[in-house]
Amino acid sequence: MGAMLVSPVMMLEGLGYILAVVPSIYLGISWLSPQKAFPDESLTRIEAFRRQLINSANAYVLVALVLLVSAVAEVIVVQLAVMLGLA
Repeated sequence: MGAMLVSPVMMLEGLGYILAVVPSIYLGISWLSPQKAFPDESLTRIEAFRRQLINSANAYVLVALVLLVSAVAEVIVVQLAVMLGLA
């Protein structure tokens, strides 16, 4: 019973973390190798990092929303577990 309660929270948190990895990888590439991140332009590391940070902003908003929903789901799961005597 406890695993059924925890599963949605684990899936939502996993989704949030997976969604956060992709823009983070691009941020790392833009810092380590600006030529690979922006091959048509000659940018310094800081310029490439700033541009990629702006490009990644929408993804990070989505990550924050998914993790917010996960936090709400976790509160509900904990309250249910207390009500059912599982915690």
